[in-house]
Amino acid sequence: MPQNKNKTKIAAIALLCALAMVYLGYHIASIFKDEANLFLVEPVTEYNTLDVSGCIFRDETVIYAASGGICAYTHGNGEKVAKDSTLANTYFVDSDDLAKKINDLNYRIDVLEDSNGRKSLAQLDKQIEECREKIASNLAWGNTSFAQSAEKELLVLLHERALVEKNNDDYSSEITLLKTEQTLLLSSLSASSAEITAENSGYFYSYTDGYETIFTSQAAKELTIESYNSLIRSNSLSSSAAIGKIATSYKWYFACSTTAQMCEQIVADKTYSVTFIDNAYSDPITLLAEKKITDTETGEALLVFSSSTLPRNFDFSRFQRAQVTVEEVKGLRIPSSSVRVFDGQTGVYVIKEGVCRIRKIDILFEKDGYCIAAEGSGSGYISRYERIILGDNELYDGKVID
Repeated sequence: MPQNKNKTKIAAIALLCALAMVYLGYHIASIFKDEANLFLVEPVTEYNTLDVSGCIFRDETVIYAASGGICAYTHGNGEKVAKDSTLANTYFVDSDDLAKKINDLNYRIDVLEDSNGRKSLAQLDKQIEECREKIASNLAWGNTSFAQSAEKELLVLLHERALVEKNNDDYSSEITLLKTEQTLLLSSLSASSAEITAENSGYFYSYTDGYETIFTSQAAKELTIESYNSLIRSNSLSSSAAIGKIATSYKWYFACSTTAQMCEQIVADKTYSVTFIDNAYSDPITLLAEKKITDTETGEALLVFSSSTLPRNFDFSRFQRAQVTVEEVKGLRIPSSSVRVFDGQTGVYVIKEGVCRIRKIDILFEKDGYCIAAEGSGSGYISRYERIILGDNELYDGKVID
């Protein structure tokens, strides 16, 4: 009897060990087995875009005043002014401290007026980082003038970020307080030394960059690849006596260089939606592609766009980055990793009632690991809300999927 009990005990232990080995073997095998995940096919709209850097051309008349005084403007940037209207008053200031205080106050007002809360935090963080990198790079090359001009751009971005965090649209209340302080300081000065008036009607801007006589509308119309490259390397003709400028025409141009391959889909005399990436005005603007020049030997290309739109709060800084929407693509979103080729036809595997089936696709556009396939191509093609099988390398038509 004791021997039978020992045999039974040994058999039970052996059975448990065998079951344990089967259990472990199953789970170890499942670790190395490809898992089949499913991706739901849904309709989307994607945008094929072209990123460029370029410069703005327009007809501008520089306004000058006697140097050494404080300038108080009567119009905001982009505001339309009539001929002979007062643009600003200049004041003599005996105290250097008072002059600095007034100039700092004017600068703070300009920064707040250019700031708005219409961008996302992610977009602003990216632009702030890029601006800081540009400033550091130019300082490393000894270009201190660029760093000084980019300081305002960085301050505007930082103020815009603060607006977004506070869920506010602008700094209207803060600007009102600063302008009240500005009025009180100016009223304490002697009578204005000079009144600056507009020689022509147009759109007033309180800043200049010294390129007003270089980047003109006529220059934009006559641009070639060679002349564009020469112009962007030219030195500015800035003057300390310049206190602003008037754009005498509402039409302006944006020219940019790229490659023939990158702008292959751009067609002259067609309009495109363009977003100026670093601009305070973040909405897209419709521009007309007036000219497209390509050099077959070098592969260079020049694009010249134009617009007769003057959006409120648009920053007409000379050099800007832009994103041109080449085309809008509508279709079905599909992971690029799932695309296969079956007898010369691209397609994917989908699950249909527990069985693996092939669906053909016509790819329209590919970006960031996904492609857009045409919808409604016919029988045997992918349809919206079908489920694509991912992660299984041993698929075939008719395979049963658990």
